[in-house]
Amino acid sequence: MAGKKQKDPRGRPTVDTPETRQKIEEATALDASIEEVAFWANISRETYYQIIKKDKVFSDRLDALRNRPVLKARQTVVQALNNPVHAFEYLKRKRKAEFSERLEQTGADGQPLMGNLLDDLENLENGKIKTKR
Repeated sequence: MAGKKQKDPRGRPTVDTPETRQKIEEATALDASIEEVAFWANISRETYYQIIKKDKVFSDRLDALRNRPVLKARQTVVQALNNPVHAFEYLKRKRKAEFSERLEQTGADGQPLMGNLLDDLENLENGKIKTKR
């Protein structure tokens, strides 16, 4: 029966049941927080940590399950690449040097931006900085 506590050989009740582990796996596969996993499995966070501490194989399985949403999201992105807008957005992020938009920060005709305002005013007056009229 789900949710019913089983007794261990010493007579103490335990919540580490197959049903509890299944609930932990379900929530973990959704990349739920530890608090959410514990709530879903109807256990405390302390119990959650005790379970994964004593069972390395189960702990490793939970780590693997946390990747499931990321892989699903990647799959969705790749499937959407038939749309040119999505394809270009993907390239802008994956191949930045070639496809990302760049903002050049230079002054007129490629000259450096003005730095020190007083120096720039003096250079402007002396004709060292050209302006368009």
